[in-house]
Amino acid sequence: MPLPAPRSTSTSSALTIIPAVQPRVFRVRGSFPAILGLLLWLPLAGCHSAYIEATVSNRTTAPLGVVQVEYPSASFGTQSIAPGADFHYRFKVLGTGQMKITYTDAAEHDQKSTGPTLTEGTEGPLFITIATDGVHWQSPSPAR
Repeated sequence: MPLPAPRSTSTSSALTIIPAVQPRVFRVRGSFPAILGLLLWLPLAGCHSAYIEATVSNRTTAPLGVVQVEYPSASFGTQSIAPGADFHYRFKVLGTGQMKITYTDAAEHDQKSTGPTLTEGTEGPLFITIATDGVHWQSPSPAR
């Protein structure tokens, strides 16, 4: 079947003019109180995760070797701590249990000490000071 012949169009064509679209202007004054309210409320809605910031301090005159701290559900440590130096570690307590520290002294003897009992949700600073007279623990705040 043959295709129909193209129709002729008129010689005068109409030109349609479409007006330009004006962009909407963001109204700062009307939105400012809402944005300010959201920014002030946002920090209050954030989640708080309880963690402990531990500091192990060597207050002896010799370096300590292989320092390991155990806490409920995990442990952390370092190969050595120089005299007068600190080692920092941040962790979250999962479960309940007693803390322990082991380290090697200048005479290459293994030393052990037990610390406070931690419960899940405990947070705050924990200081473990290794001195010539032994290990001193300063516990974080108990869980709320």
